[in-house]
Amino acid sequence: AEHVIAVSSGTAALDILFHALELPDERPVLIPSFAWPSAANVALLHRLVPVFVDADPSTYNVALSSLGESLDEVTASTKAKPVVLPVHQFGLPCPMTEIRSLADRYDALLLEDAACALGAECDGLSVGRFGTAGIFSFHPRKSITTGEGGAIVTADADLARRCRAFRDHGRLHGYDFITAGLNYRLTEMQAAIGQVQLTRLPAILKKRQAVAEQYCRLLADCSGLTLPNLDRAHTWQTFMVLLDERLNRDNVIAGMRQGGIEVGIGSLAAHLLPQFRDGKYTRPLPVSERLFRHGLALPMHSLLTPQEVNTVACVLRETVSHV
Repeated sequence: AEHVIAVSSGTAALDILFHALELPDERPVLIPSFAWPSAANVALLHRLVPVFVDADPSTYNVALSSLGESLDEVTASTKAKPVVLPVHQFGLPCPMTEIRSLADRYDALLLEDAACALGAECDGLSVGRFGTAGIFSFHPRKSITTGEGGAIVTADADLARRCRAFRDHGRLHGYDFITAGLNYRLTEMQAAIGQVQLTRLPAILKKRQAVAEQYCRLLADCSGLTLPNLDRAHTWQTFMVLLDERLNRDNVIAGMRQGGIEVGIGSLAAHLLPQFRDGKYTRPLPVSERLFRHGLALPMHSLLTPQEVNTVACVLRETVSHV
């Protein structure tokens, strides 16, 4: 991207971006439900209207059919120009060429939440570059980390200028204040860590791909599990399997912990959270709800050894055969 603004977190990046865009109240923001609620929370706090979109069961990303239906609904009920904000869930790029075409068709503002997908590409273009702006995160669970941190990327020079100012109390440099703002700066120490981490990103992503491939080999014939697709574009921030509905996930998590393996849920169905339940466009989203209730995230990082991956797979096989 032509402009990169380093900030204190991925959520800070969203907040800064929404401030800089000066979006009018009540503007609909189309967001996948199956995702961490950062983007939806920021939209709500900016007096925008989160419109939750269902997931594609084969990718866990936003379903194009659901996105199209939601765009039909909001454009029929309001004259406000919609915002489309896909999330590259777990590091797998959304079909951004198709999403950009949909956004263009409905004259929607396209942004990207690429918090989980640093280093990923879609149709030869890095994620974060398909719309007006994109955001990244350097949280400890991401592929590279600065402890906490994030970034905004954009080709819009004026938008970048406003983001930089809002990040630093509304100033561009020295005592040149151009707006109100907050302190969302990344520290110099964090930036130094990030620069070194970036040089290691290709090797880190290669190792994560190897871990994902090993999991898929070891669990391919494990009854009760649906495995994610081994897409070469995936950066594997998270490796989530889907448990059959006959399996009690809480019991599986407890069994894994008894075997010395820490696991967790994949992500949330944000439309079920209390702050969003009474939203204007709230409706059942069956795929997101199923992924939320039956997703299981296995250990995933670049330092996992083949022996450790094998242990995780063995304990999971044993656990699902007895719960």
